[in-house]
Amino acid sequence: MSRGLLVRRRLMRNADTCVLIASNKECATGRLRRGDDSMLHGIGTDLLAMSRVKTMENDRSFLKRVFTADEREQAQQREDPLRYYATRFSGKEAVFKALRTDPDSLDMRDIEILADENGAPCVTLHGELRSMADAMGVGEIKISVTWESDYVLTFAMALMY
Repeated sequence: MSRGLLVRRRLMRNADTCVLIASNKECATGRLRRGDDSMLHGIGTDLLAMSRVKTMENDRSFLKRVFTADEREQAQQREDPLRYYATRFSGKEAVFKALRTDPDSLDMRDIEILADENGAPCVTLHGELRSMADAMGVGEIKISVTWESDYVLTFAMALMY
């Protein structure tokens, strides 16, 4: 192996987390494997300052342009709807990055991030973005969201079939 490699390829497991450390060449070509039948298409991350979204909550036209009816309904059921909107907005940005797409050319509502029965965010793609993901071979989006009082941080992985 050349010195240009990040590290020798090795698989580390911790509970239900699987992390693959790969060579620069594998990163550049998107050939990161998870098990024998899945590949990582892309990774996206987004850091959002809460100060940027404080006006979002009262701007109904913005909320309707960016969030699905189900997302807006879940937000209103929360103790802090603004934080919910901020985590979903940041999540959508991270998903666009994981899919390597331009968010300005697509409908933000084509990414829907709803809480499952345990409160974990789950991504569903719709419309043109779903078609694009299918064409890329992306079958699943995994997402993780965390926040502090001033910031929201989101991490997304687009996994291929």
